Amino acid sequence: MLFVTDSPVVSGHRQLGEERNLGLSELEAFGVMTKVEASSALAGGGDVPSEVLRLHLNAVDGRLERVTSQQYIKIAVVRRDATFEMCACSGTLVLSGSELVGSTQPSALRPIRRRQVLWAVAFGGVFLAGVFIIAGRPALPYFGTSNRWILLLTFGGMGLSIPAIGVLLRQLRRGFRFRRLSSLERAIVGAAALAFAAALLIVKLSQPRISEIKSALAAQDLARARVVLNALLSSEVRGPEVLAAEDAVEIAEAASQPTAAKLDLLDGVAARKGIRAGEAARLARQERLAVISAHIADSKPTAALNAIGLWYPAGSKPDAEVSELRAKAEQQVLAACSDPICKFTAANRVNEGAPTAARAAQLADAKRGLLNLLILPEIPGEPLAARLGRLGALAVVGKAAGEVATSDSEIAAAAEKAVTLAKSERSRVALMGSQEAAVAELLGPLTRKTDTISYVEPDSRGTYIVFDAQRRCRGIYLVGSTPSPRTIPDNIAAAILSQAVGRAASLKPPTGSSNLSRWVESGVAVVGRWRSTGLVELRIGDAAP
Repeated sequence: MLFVTDSPVVSGHRQLGEERNLGLSELEAFGVMTKVEASSALAGGGDVPSEVLRLHLNAVDGRLERVTSQQYIKIAVVRRDATFEMCACSGTLVLSGSELVGSTQPSALRPIRRRQVLWAVAFGGVFLAGVFIIAGRPALPYFGTSNRWILLLTFGGMGLSIPAIGVLLRQLRRGFRFRRLSSLERAIVGAAALAFAAALLIVKLSQPRISEIKSALAAQDLARARVVLNALLSSEVRGPEVLAAEDAVEIAEAASQPTAAKLDLLDGVAARKGIRAGEAARLARQERLAVISAHIADSKPTAALNAIGLWYPAGSKPDAEVSELRAKAEQQVLAACSDPICKFTAANRVNEGAPTAARAAQLADAKRGLLNLLILPEIPGEPLAARLGRLGALAVVGKAAGEVATSDSEIAAAAEKAVTLAKSERSRVALMGSQEAAVAELLGPLTRKTDTISYVEPDSRGTYIVFDAQRRCRGIYLVGSTPSPRTIPDNIAAAILSQAVGRAASLKPPTGSSNLSRWVESGVAVVGRWRSTGLVELRIGDAAP
């Protein structure tokens, strides 16, 4: 074991602290005053102080340990203590030996290690500040040039801050006083600070201003005004002045936009309820009325009415100007009408939209025309087919008139009467014995299959009509259409049977186990064939297709 004194000299010369005998070559850095060694325990006296041996040997347990070698060295050491300050603290560096080797004790390295830590921490803070400056800049065209300069200055400042921080920490004395910096050091620190200051100054000076928008609008430079507005909206809270500027730009932009885009912009301004909301609402109304008026001027009433329905739907606030435009469009519809129902409907809408005495008289004329159409005049000697055709047309007109005359009780009553009359008169005409033309009016267009048989195939059955040589109906054959189960709906079969005999008639199902039913209806023989409870074939009169 080697007993040494714990000192800065030992920390600078590691061999002095090692547990082994040292040779003279390892002591060349010192002045060797005494060097005694033995292969066993040293004896006191001479150059070996007995006090040192006693302290050392007392630590040896004779039962377990044995001294195999001891060395005693007394050296003279050249030592120079250098005290320095850095990072607001001081340290003492001990230089010893002929080569003045420095010690590595914590007291000597504390300022250096503190500087290293603070250097890294400070640069991290500078780096984060730089990233914050750069990331906080909107990527908009307005900021293009300023962003490039800010990026350049910020990265330059971060690069210069690395040596600048090191210089400042090295020159920081206790009490937070700085030693004098050299010209180069001042230049590095100043350049780093100037780069960041310039970047922050550009950030401040490059902020958009409302005055720029006003100047751009005055110069009719809408593109520039929009660029400045977008920048302003991205960098400031939307206060009254900013909202007013936004309204001004969008109103100016709306003037050159197509109708749909223009109305979107103006409606947006009106919805924000700023100081120019009233102006925007007025301009939007003017645009809408101009579009409607243009459609009317171009004789496009349908387009005008569609626009009115879109922009001024039913139930909205009454508007005399819009009502007049609607009446004008309906008047054009009326002028193009060729039938009394269309004329009555259009005249009614014209008068409802903007009533005047002339429009009321026009409605009365249209009403009289429709009422006359709902009357079936008697024509002496009129062929049955022609009368049935007029009755069918009366039913169609009556139904249509009833649908459009919900607010006119007189028209509604006349329409109902006309429909009832048409159905009643047509139902009393028997198919059996009627001419082919009359049968076609009652059942629909016929297609000849043979010289004596024609057919019509509506709905879910096949209907065959058998004619005699004078083309009078002498039989009717109904069969369910394919595919299976080929049943004829009861209501359809009953309606054909009733029309065949000219009065109300009902089907008679078979009794017992038979699938046929036979009966006579108003002097006409009827045969029905059934499958389960469904009618699949019905023969009326002389029907053998």
